[in-house]
Amino acid sequence: MDNDGDGLFDEDNGPDLNGDGFIRQMRIYVGEGEGNYIIDPIDPLGRVMTNVGTGKGDYLVQTEGIDSDGDGRIGEDGPGGLDLHRNYPENWRPMAEATGRGYTQGGAGEYPLSETEMRAMFLWMVTHPNISIVQSMDTSVPMHLRPPSTSRTDEAMYYTDNDYYLKFDTDGVKESGYAWAGDVFWTYSNRRRIERGQDW
Repeated sequence: MDNDGDGLFDEDNGPDLNGDGFIRQMRIYVGEGEGNYIIDPIDPLGRVMTNVGTGKGDYLVQTEGIDSDGDGRIGEDGPGGLDLHRNYPENWRPMAEATGRGYTQGGAGEYPLSETEMRAMFLWMVTHPNISIVQSMDTSVPMHLRPPSTSRTDEAMYYTDNDYYLKFDTDGVKESGYAWAGDVFWTYSNRRRIERGQDW
């Protein structure tokens, strides 16, 4: 998959620079107020990083690697490109490589629930009717993602359901320290324009 839009596929993956068998996250000290991370003051070993926002931190955090394709970014076009939270049936659209027409999305998979882990989770959830709210944590963006993904929350949800989601959004941000929580459609797309932790 061409994650960085340069016409090449999987050309800039993260090499294992220190040879330990893992592709890890690296922190780079860039100067006071020049980064977006700080060393978490709660961690006595000084290993955990906390995202405090652009221009408020002393470090940048990035994937272990080098700029293989010369575009100034590190390891941004690795092998594959599947994005599991796009493999759910609701609002599924084909990947751009699979069709030349219509509305597409990157990393959606061959068809809804084509991936074993997503299908297993879906089947487990539908056989447990006591589950009424689900929040998933996105690994590349510090936020709790939740429905709806086709319109704003207030346009697609009963207000009583919305109240529950907003409560869990607030609790999730407080508990996890993630910067945002909200719907995939509006909050995810506009997260840089809204206050941290606010849905709308």
